[in-house]
Amino acid sequence: MSVSLKESCLRILTAHSSGLIDVGNCSYGLIRPILFACPPDQLAEIEDRSPHLMLESDEIWALHLKRDYPSETASSPVKHTLSTSTSSECDLQEVDLPPNRLKYFDTRASKEQALASASARLRERTLANRSDTTKRKAIFTGETDRGLGSKRKKLGGSRPWGTPGGTGMQSVFLLSSM
Repeated sequence: MSVSLKESCLRILTAHSSGLIDVGNCSYGLIRPILFACPPDQLAEIEDRSPHLMLESDEIWALHLKRDYPSETASSPVKHTLSTSTSSECDLQEVDLPPNRLKYFDTRASKEQALASASARLRERTLANRSDTTKRKAIFTGETDRGLGSKRKKLGGSRPWGTPGGTGMQSVFLLSSM
């Protein structure tokens, strides 16, 4: 089974679609499988450079919208007709952006804005919580009620726990045994 040259080229282009920037005047029907492999930002750039693709690419935008934002409903893909402006100098055509492309980028912008506001709220609450805990935290300054680090003589039987020398009871016991 032999593969045609067209199919072989489409496979290679699809595999390496990440480097695609411009398709020139290539028809949508020919380049369609490659456009399906492109991420949304790259597809938008390709459409901006080759506006004739916007006439039929709404189905791809509907797919991207459904994949990335499943809660959003895509409008049904619409086939556009060319509206040719008659001018003697050049043959320009006005093309509207595909509705699903507009909806995709509007949805993405609103999701990014919601994420940014949620991040800001979380940051504010975290800072407020940290400041509350630092207000409640006791800070040792080294000062005591007897003055700054006073070293008073300890009373006869009051040694810190675990220091050798025993307690006052042991010294009384030793004195009585002598």
